[in-house]
Amino acid sequence: MLDGKVCFGILGPGKISHRFMKGIAFANNALVLAVASRDFEKAQVYAKQYDIKRVYQDYKTMLEDPDIDIIYIATIPGVHHEQIMMCLDHHKHVLCEKPMLADQDDLRQCFAYAAKQGCFLMEAQKAPFNYLNRVIKKRIDEGLIGDIKYIEASYCYDTFAKRYDHWVFNYEDGGGMFDVGVYAIAYANMMADSKILKVQSMVNRTPTGCDGFAVSMLEYDNGVKALVKGAIELQTENKAMIYGTKGYIETYNFWKNEEATIYLGDQKEILKVPMPSDFFCEIEHAIECVLQNRLQSPIMSETQNLEILKVLDHVKSV
Repeated sequence: MLDGKVCFGILGPGKISHRFMKGIAFANNALVLAVASRDFEKAQVYAKQYDIKRVYQDYKTMLEDPDIDIIYIATIPGVHHEQIMMCLDHHKHVLCEKPMLADQDDLRQCFAYAAKQGCFLMEAQKAPFNYLNRVIKKRIDEGLIGDIKYIEASYCYDTFAKRYDHWVFNYEDGGGMFDVGVYAIAYANMMADSKILKVQSMVNRTPTGCDGFAVSMLEYDNGVKALVKGAIELQTENKAMIYGTKGYIETYNFWKNEEATIYLGDQKEILKVPMPSDFFCEIEHAIECVLQNRLQSPIMSETQNLEILKVLDHVKSV
């Protein structure tokens, strides 16, 4: 740490990392100290854009920097396992962009090695950290809409370009449910607040074999049912619905939204919970965990990741 701040290194200054930088700008206890890329010129341009002091032309050299506390991994999912293990090997905490890993054994290995190294590891999964969602969950727990019976959540878009060489069309670590449907799964799991008992899925596949559009019906141990959708070849209305015995809640773009509508009989309430950036909530939480010497997030832990993979594995197998 420098000047009492948790120091970040950016591994891979790609498209998603720019949104990370906009989010971390609101954090009081964090500093982006370094960036590394296999394309050194790209890293230099990125560093200049965000006034990052240290630039590295390879990942290993950045990981040897003793002033860096935590690495934000913003590369494609197919290399996450190798890079997470490399970071942990250098005793760096890790915040890895979603989707973090596609394989349960890889996931368990990474969390086990993180514990052995005394390092924090978390997937950057927006929905469970979103301020609005946390308020909704609190009010549900207080009995706002009665007992939860059914949840719907959808995140589907159409790539249109159909670039089948892009990672989202990979069979092993791509597809609509893996790319964006994970938001819907994480949201449903958060609101159901129970382990998944059963999964049933229907899938439309792309020429590469991955799911272009997938629908999964989930049943939880506590009896709650959920319908989650994910797609890279179909645009839908992307919203979430939570139905209880006393009413229901509706919110659009639930992974980054600041507004929800609560329906209780003839009454309607608009709930607004602002946040400075859709990336800020997860970043703030990761910083707090590092400062508290946690090895896992209580919100997005190994257990939560494995629950998500139950659905992804089923979609892949259908």
